[in-house]
Amino acid sequence: MEELHSKIRHLIKFIQQFGFFGEVHMVEFFTQDHWGNLLGTDTQQQLMSQTTSELRQMLSQKPGKPITISDPCTDNTKLHNLQDFLYRASEANLKSLNVLSTIQDVIDLNPGAYNETRPAVTDLSSLITTEAYMNKKKSHEIQQMAPMMNILSSITNCKSVLDVGSGKGYLSSYLSLCYNLNVIGIDIAESNSEGALLRAEKFKLYWTKLLKNKVPTVSESLKDLNLNFEPVTARIDSSTEIKDFSSSDNESYILSGLHTCGDLCSSVISLFVKEPKILGVCVVGCCYHLLTESKEAKEEHEAEEEGFPTSKFVRENGIFLGRNNRMVSLQASERRAVEESTDEPTSSEWSLFYRALLSVILLDQFEINPSDKNIRIGKIFIKSKGFVDYVRRGLRKLKLDNEKVSDEKIQEYFDLYKSKLKTLIAYHLLRQLYSPAVESLILLDKLCHLRELGEDSKNDIYKSFLVQIFEAVESPRCYALVSVKRSAVL
Repeated sequence: MEELHSKIRHLIKFIQQFGFFGEVHMVEFFTQDHWGNLLGTDTQQQLMSQTTSELRQMLSQKPGKPITISDPCTDNTKLHNLQDFLYRASEANLKSLNVLSTIQDVIDLNPGAYNETRPAVTDLSSLITTEAYMNKKKSHEIQQMAPMMNILSSITNCKSVLDVGSGKGYLSSYLSLCYNLNVIGIDIAESNSEGALLRAEKFKLYWTKLLKNKVPTVSESLKDLNLNFEPVTARIDSSTEIKDFSSSDNESYILSGLHTCGDLCSSVISLFVKEPKILGVCVVGCCYHLLTESKEAKEEHEAEEEGFPTSKFVRENGIFLGRNNRMVSLQASERRAVEESTDEPTSSEWSLFYRALLSVILLDQFEINPSDKNIRIGKIFIKSKGFVDYVRRGLRKLKLDNEKVSDEKIQEYFDLYKSKLKTLIAYHLLRQLYSPAVESLILLDKLCHLRELGEDSKNDIYKSFLVQIFEAVESPRCYALVSVKRSAVL
């Protein structure tokens, strides 16, 4: 645990030193002058001396250790030493911290019990793919998550799954069809639950027709292609009990959570910890901006489950991230790193520029504070035919007087600020380099919480891991918390 604590302290120190990247919002880039207020003159000059293409390479290049190191106590409000930041950022992520376990580490908990495929559906798990049935990202997630759940099922000798946040039932139906598992899919949206079973039946019919008479070696296996899937509409929180979903006294379960939003990830872990019948869990968190932090919970008195921090160690360190920091943690930095390095702004960069410039117009022309949480215009960029059209759509969305500012005036703003687009791109790239540290802290806090529980003899928690389960380029929230109870493997 001391090694894990050391890694967490490293992240906290980094976030405290460079937290100004996460404490502000990009919509205020121009109105709050993030470029001038948060970056030192030397840093500005170094960034502007590079082409946009060269700036993008910061996401993929491993920087060398700088000759001079910033003193974290000197100035926590502005970035003065760019090379120091680049080096520290490269060290403040899960891979560099060397805290990740492998899937083999999980298998090794009970290696003799693991079977790659279930005898009843031999060969089907490799033949029943998902590309034709769902989008590329979801297909990748299902085909990586399902084998992980099969591993948990094998090493715990548990054939029943509670799939929390099951949505449209893709993972639930795949687990049932390919691995012959009994699955209860739990989702808070009744519309999802109502359509999930019908969708699963269509999924089964689709693959039965596709494989029948085309793959003779599995024709007999198709007879065993059972769909044991029950969708349930329910909310998972601190009060949830296993009896809400099962009347059997003898049934044991494993828990799955594929991209559990906000506090739901903590709720899934809590359910795993308190219910003796749940022997294992594999949960992937997402939507960190929806997490409830302890400070916010005390102020609002609304949250039933605190999403961060959950571990005693991180709580004792007293760090507070805030919503903006948690939003920054959702950056897809590894996906951006493999994109073609070009001097031309990307679509997402134009979108950020448009939104930041709209804030200037709202402040100048309508005296509206851009930081007002009620200012929400949604995803209008993709529909816009240019900046003037974007502003018009935004004003209509906010129900403001479109006649108050002319097309010519809007275009004047664009022409005036276009020369500053590169500064926005450079600053945004620095935020992407900062973002993995925040996600890493959120995830290691949950891992630390599970391991703290494992050290307490009162709990049944045996081993807990943090595993990269998806390719980050395909699915940026790619890390799974996996834990198994002693009673399942010993």
